[in-house]
Formats: sequence, structure tokens, C-alpha cells
Amino acid sequence: MRRMAPLMLLCVCALAGACNEADTPPLAKSGSPADTADQFLVGMSVKLNDAGVQRAEIRADSAYFYNENTLLLMRAVHSQFYTSTGVQEGLLTSQAARYDTKTDLMEATGDVVLVTQDGRRLTTSQLIYDKSKNLIHSDSAFKYTTPEAEVEGIGFNSDPGMNPLHVIRFLKGKGTPVSVPKR
Repeated sequence: MRRMAPLMLLCVCALAGACNEADTPPLAKSGSPADTADQFLVGMSVKLNDAGVQRAEIRADSAYFYNENTLLLMRAVHSQFYTSTGVQEGLLTSQAARYDTKTDLMEATGDVVLVTQDGRRLTTSQLIYDKSKNLIHSDSAFKYTTPEAEVEGIGFNSDPGMNPLHVIRFLKGKGTPVSVPKR
């Protein structure tokens, strides 16, 4: 027993010393969006209607709801747009989107691509969809491609089917010549 006492004393001292270590686990540098969200959904789908007519369907891999569920922040977004008669007119994809239910504005950001049923394609870094007016617009650089032509510019506005696409600032283009009426 007397031989065991020094060994036991050494073990108790070692354990006491280990308990005094002040190592704390690392903390996250900033909170995630889910920390402050009212709700968080994985796999979200919402239909946007205007006077009983479906104008768009938005799907996202994840969505964060804020401000009493009036603001949605979405990731990996796919939005299908419809005409007033229910015909599909365009498919939008983007890395992220922000939809404000108070203003009925959706802002898509990050590799935004809008493709119409007939194959016309618009790519930009940012696009705003105004549900109340059924219009899209942007003040960012864009590229618009059709089977006959290619146009690059800064800023545009149109309906979601890009009929017609109004260019704010033309940069360059190629394709079939188009006559432009004088103002």
C-alpha cells in the first residue's frame, strides 16, 4: 500500500493539472444566416400569383425567412415564368435570390441565366423581377444571344419572355442587321 501512495499522488496531481487547462473550443467567426432567420427551409417552392393568375414559380435548394416572413433569401434558385394565359415563357437560374413580399421584387444574383422557350438566352450578374408589373430589368452588364444575333450591353428592361428586350447601353453585337427607327 505504501508503494502505491506516491503513484496515486502523482496521478491525482496530473489530473488536477489537466483540469486547470484553459483551452476553449474555437468559436465561429460570424453567425450563419440560419442563426438570425425566422425560418429555414431546405427544398423550397413558392408560386407567385397576380389576380389569380400564376406568373412565376420559384424553387430553391434552401431559403431563409426574415422580417416576419416578408423577406426570403434563397440559394440555388430556379424560377419559371408564365404568360397571362399560363404558357411558360422563361426559365431563370441563379446562385442566389432575394424576394421581398412587401414590394413584390425578386433580385437574382450570381451567374443569372434566363432562357426563353424558343432558345433566346440572357446572362448577367444581377436581374430584378417586378411581379406587380411582370417586368425584368437590370443596370448590370449582360449578354443576349439568339440564333441570329448576339448583343452585349449594360442595363436592360423587358418582360420575362424578353418580348421585346430594351437595351439601355449598347456595347457591341453581331448578327443579322436590324433597322432602328429614328427618334
